[in-house]
Amino acid sequence: MFRRALSRQFQPLFGNALWTKYQELLARPVWGKSTTAVERLQVLGALARQGRWVTVNYGLASQFA
Repeated sequence: MFRRALSRQFQPLFGNALWTKYQELLARPVWGKSTTAVERLQVLGALARQGRWVTVNYGLASQFA
């Protein structure tokens, strides 16, 4: 997904909850030495530049259940 978004094949949409999850996942120590924290932040920054922020209304989903 990251590669496709960065190559402009699509424009990702971000809400606060999703963005916070991305930050959390990229900060985890599971990455080992394959990437540095700075490199992961650079990818996140590039993704932010390609994407669009949206407001997610979680109450709306309950209206259709």
